[in-house]
Amino acid sequence: MFDLSEKKDNNDRPKMKKILIQILFAIFLAALAACGGAGGGTPSADIPAPVSHLSASSPDSNGLVRITAEAGFTDGGSTVIISNPNAVSRTLWDFLIRSAYAHATHTISSNADGSFQEEIEGAIGDVLTITYTVDGVEETTDSTVPANTPPLPTTSDIQDVSIDPNTGVALIVANNGVDGFVHVVDLSDMSYESTIDLPGASGASRIATDPTTGETIVLDTENITAIHLTLDGGGSVVSVTDIVSSSDLTAGPSGDYVLISHTDPTPALSFFDLTSDSATAVGDSEAEDGTDQESALFVAGDSDGTNDMAAVVSLMTDSSYLLTTHDIDDGVPSIVQDGALPLDIGSPGGLFVFSAGTEALLTDSDGDQVLRILLADGSATTIVVGDNPRGVVVDETALTAACVNNADRSVSTISLSDNTVTATTEVGLSPTEIAVGDVAGTPTIIVINTGDETVTIL
Repeated sequence: MFDLSEKKDNNDRPKMKKILIQILFAIFLAALAACGGAGGGTPSADIPAPVSHLSASSPDSNGLVRITAEAGFTDGGSTVIISNPNAVSRTLWDFLIRSAYAHATHTISSNADGSFQEEIEGAIGDVLTITYTVDGVEETTDSTVPANTPPLPTTSDIQDVSIDPNTGVALIVANNGVDGFVHVVDLSDMSYESTIDLPGASGASRIATDPTTGETIVLDTENITAIHLTLDGGGSVVSVTDIVSSSDLTAGPSGDYVLISHTDPTPALSFFDLTSDSATAVGDSEAEDGTDQESALFVAGDSDGTNDMAAVVSLMTDSSYLLTTHDIDDGVPSIVQDGALPLDIGSPGGLFVFSAGTEALLTDSDGDQVLRILLADGSATTIVVGDNPRGVVVDETALTAACVNNADRSVSTISLSDNTVTATTEVGLSPTEIAVGDVAGTPTIIVINTGDETVTIL
């Protein structure tokens, strides 16, 4: 007869050996982590910089990090392995009981265009390893989880951003082609907080927040409306007002109106009264020879509120661009054109007025440059920045400016004392817009990254 107990012992030996190996491996990794080799914390200086078409977000409230790769990063439909070695050794309990390794390694297939997006457990400072195939060759790269790039919901395309310094939040407008949304990000702890739904606002695309009152207007370009929001009680819609077809808006210095630039027809500006929720066409833009504009593309007001004035960039009927300045009659819906400056640029990408309304920064997306313009005479200084600059802001306290470079996922910091680029900071994928605001006494800059649905707080 067979001794069944002895057979059982023999069969269990490989299992016990496997468990013993796992325990020893886990102890080794835990020891390595304690020495700083595989655990969380500040990564070593020799970790490679992230690949230009790949990004990692900060962890969300559930401890998940979003990994995004742009089209062409991998071969279409190929296997991608994303792993977080740091998570394996976080605790022995996780490794043995909860199978932490299964949570720390994801195997997916890239999309047909070679892009992909996946979420994986991670913490700030973790170094994620991505193995993928491109042009038939297997490649491996690392990406470090940042501390200042919280993810936003991925159900919509983000468009624009503003800051409410009164509540210390950033407001990011987005839409999914059917409805609109305003995502709220708490700047004190750099976390996504909530979303204000805008049902039916299929073209929600631009946003302006008055820095004094916190009153906020969202421009819905598809439905040609201005949506007035209040942030009291978590955020709600005060009114939806019909306007003329428009492209941009800016908060007025006096705190009770916004200016909206028109795409059609002239006049080029509407004065939107926040107290009555009414819009009045108030201003025209034309060249020195009297040529009318085709459309007003951008509008910006005096950023420090010392003057009621605005600058407008318009596309003219001869396909050139024009910068006009306007004096506003102290909160009354009337406006007078003060000057007209022809612009020799390829394509305007962003506009910011500063220095008590005497200067403006204008990005030239085609020319990879920023123009610093004296509005009195139109003289301009050219500052070379990154590839395809878009939004631009000024921090007058620090005498610096910052612009987002869409094509090379960076922010250029400019010294206004000598008009030079002093730093280039990598951000998320396809950054488009940037906002600056004084939050709890600290100038804060936020960038929206449309390619990976994240924001970067600088």
